[in-house]
Amino acid sequence: MKSIKKDKNKKFFFSSILKLELVLLFSVSFLCCSIFFSSADYNQSNCSYSPIEQISFSSSTIYINGDVDFINKAENESWSGSGTSGDPFIISGLNISTPENEIGIFIVNTEVYFIIDSCTISGGKHSIKFSNLENAKIVNVVASETENAGILIEYCNKIVIEKCSIVQSSIGIYSVDCEDITINNNKINDVSESGIVCHPAYYNKFEQIEEKANIKEKIGNRGTRTLVSKVSNNYVTNAGYNGIEVHTREEFYALVEGNYVQNAETGMFYAIQGLIKIYNNIIIDPIKDCFVLVDSNGETSIFNNTMSGAPDPFSALSFHEAKNLLIYNNFLFNNGIDVGNEKGSGSAINLGSNCDNVTIFDNIIVDNKIGISLFDTGDVAISNNVIQNSDDRGLQIVDENEQGDITVYFNDFINNSKEFGFSQAADNGNSNSFSNNYWSDHSNQDENNDNIADEPYLIDGSANNFDYYPIITIINNRTQEHYLIPPRIVSPNGGEILSGTARIEWIEAKDSFGKDIIYDVYYSRDKGISWNLLSEGAVVPLLLWDTTTVEDGENYLIKVVAQTEDGLMAEDMSDKPFEIKNNEDTETGTTTITFDLPGWTFLVVIFSVVGVSLVSRRKKR
Repeated sequence: MKSIKKDKNKKFFFSSILKLELVLLFSVSFLCCSIFFSSADYNQSNCSYSPIEQISFSSSTIYINGDVDFINKAENESWSGSGTSGDPFIISGLNISTPENEIGIFIVNTEVYFIIDSCTISGGKHSIKFSNLENAKIVNVVASETENAGILIEYCNKIVIEKCSIVQSSIGIYSVDCEDITINNNKINDVSESGIVCHPAYYNKFEQIEEKANIKEKIGNRGTRTLVSKVSNNYVTNAGYNGIEVHTREEFYALVEGNYVQNAETGMFYAIQGLIKIYNNIIIDPIKDCFVLVDSNGETSIFNNTMSGAPDPFSALSFHEAKNLLIYNNFLFNNGIDVGNEKGSGSAINLGSNCDNVTIFDNIIVDNKIGISLFDTGDVAISNNVIQNSDDRGLQIVDENEQGDITVYFNDFINNSKEFGFSQAADNGNSNSFSNNYWSDHSNQDENNDNIADEPYLIDGSANNFDYYPIITIINNRTQEHYLIPPRIVSPNGGEILSGTARIEWIEAKDSFGKDIIYDVYYSRDKGISWNLLSEGAVVPLLLWDTTTVEDGENYLIKVVAQTEDGLMAEDMSDKPFEIKNNEDTETGTTTITFDLPGWTFLVVIFSVVGVSLVSRRKKR
């Protein structure tokens, strides 16, 4: 009896151990497991599961109305955070397939602070819609195949949208009647309408948000303008309408800087009543104009932009009914070039009817159909520009309404109209003035050595105008420069986690002389302190990188260097570090459990993780 009791205790001990092991087995099997089944009647089979860096959960659509609803939803869904500025609610890792005519995430009437992070949303009417709320951030969201906008925000305040990817939607990001909106570092591709659209806040629709944000002064009574939109460092490609479209009202200002737009019908479109600054953007190869500004009575500054590839009869910069413009330090080349029509009318800068109070200075305007074209426009100052190699005129003035008051001085006109043999400028207006410009086709005779030609330069056109003081030497030192638009890294551009074979992608550089370009690609594992060559002489903007050949780390950067055959170079590198992670920080030990059931033998192999240890026992036979 004693030995029998001992055997029972022993069996109970091993049974308990086995039960414990089975509990541990099922609790960690989601990390990595292999299960083998065998019997006299069945062949052996197996399955395996590898961990991924981020787990996404299939989710139904989300609708939240009000702060109380948000707090309850956060508790039910176990979202982290408390809804304060220092501890916002975080909705992350969701994978939503949105039914037709529905919205993936729809949030209205809230003041709590929250972040939507690293979600993938496809289909439906909109991927994300905010209405009448504030204090929100959308980051690292992938939105695709939406019927209308990928992200729509209306009647909102203090919203940030950054590092999102939106493809195959009608509109990428649409902000309407909002204030203090930041749209930064997003990638938008293949949209049937516009990439980014920002419309201003109208008085009657914004009163509720004013009260919620505790804004003391009503719109229209503010001493200073309020930021309505900041659109920066976005990539917009293949847009069926406008790449970026911004409107402001008198009480607001907007900033548009550092964006890259390619293959849109119109690169950028604006209607401005307030103040806007547009700078450091690159716009290339539109279907129509690179940039259009219409019906604008505010204050607009356009500077340090590069624009190229607008076909005839379109222009790099096109203005209609626009006033109070500053246009300076832009590089405009290869615009308005016709195909099979040598009398095309495209230009680098086109001032259409009723433009007024315009200053154009320090621009480089090279290899366009027409350099600057003015039609029924007055009060324009054109100075210190380089206007070179235009197929047609360097400057063309048509003023049927005799507005006049156009002054042209200290510009370099070089080799324009060369094929046609006529003057580099034409004035068909009234009361316009040319003075102290350099004309490459004029006599350099200067008997008194005052650097002013002895004979005036004739300006073609009905005005019978002259430059009475033509300079005989080039005025600006940028005349013969060769320009290379830098490449732009698409990925990895900061924040990614790479493993295995990764894609390095960039937007191609562009050479102002049309020369061939090759690319050298480098990586750094120490935030750019040192660089290692990864590939040289690439001719396409894509490289596959086997990341298993380098050590894991969190401080990697990529640099792409573009180079022409004559040694001109330009480069870009990742905006922020990214991580390479091929090896999990886990122990690789395994535990095996075997046990018998009638007709079956089970063999379970568990790859143990740090902090989990399983002790196996084998049933004695």
